[in-house]
Amino acid sequence: MTSRSIALAAIVACLLAFVARAQEGGARAQEGGARAQEGGASAEIDVATGGTIVVTLTVGDVKIETWRKAKARLVNRDGDERHGSRIVARETADGVSFEYVGRQGDFRLAIPESSSLELTVSAGDIRLESDIAGDLRLTTHGGDIRAREVGGDATLTTHGGDVVGEDVGGYLRASSSGGDLFFGDVGDGAEISAAAGDIVVKSVGGAFSAKTAGGDLVVGSVGGAANMKTAAGD
Repeated sequence: MTSRSIALAAIVACLLAFVARAQEGGARAQEGGARAQEGGASAEIDVATGGTIVVTLTVGDVKIETWRKAKARLVNRDGDERHGSRIVARETADGVSFEYVGRQGDFRLAIPESSSLELTVSAGDIRLESDIAGDLRLTTHGGDIRAREVGGDATLTTHGGDVVGEDVGGYLRASSSGGDLFFGDVGDGAEISAAAGDIVVKSVGGAFSAKTAGGDLVVGSVGGAANMKTAAGD
């Protein structure tokens, strides 16, 4: 096998392992709804089918599951309302929003599978443990991002960590200032950048743009024009 084939096989194996670890939690969400730990500040709000959920958090890890309820719930398992920590949920023109007021936390978010999600955390890991049918935008200023399948477009950004995603049905934009980026099949085009890390993608259905200042670039197939640059790698 060539070095590129070996690298591609390795990332596919990593993706399959990630799927296996997440399947148990994802199956629970499909059958009975995501189970949030009611250990701290929490808020729940109705969401229309296909609505957009916007979440703004401070410091802390975030685990996300999708469920079949027409509701969204955010729980901070480390929160304590007696000390001023609280979650504010509001209706918006496109759906709903959550804002956490407090210091750091340990967050659990449950949203309808049909929705789109925009989530920003100041610092922490983000893990999407169930598939989502809409668009996905995840941003952390210091942490890893892990995502299951995305039916729409995906924008995944971290300023210090790895990004690992499964298939993306639409357009993919992803960047990391200090980590590797791995993805499965991308239905449309993709723009991926890494300040110092590898970029590995199984396939891209449209145009593909990728650049890294210090890593390897590996892509199985590209359906459109390809523009790939690496300053120090293969």
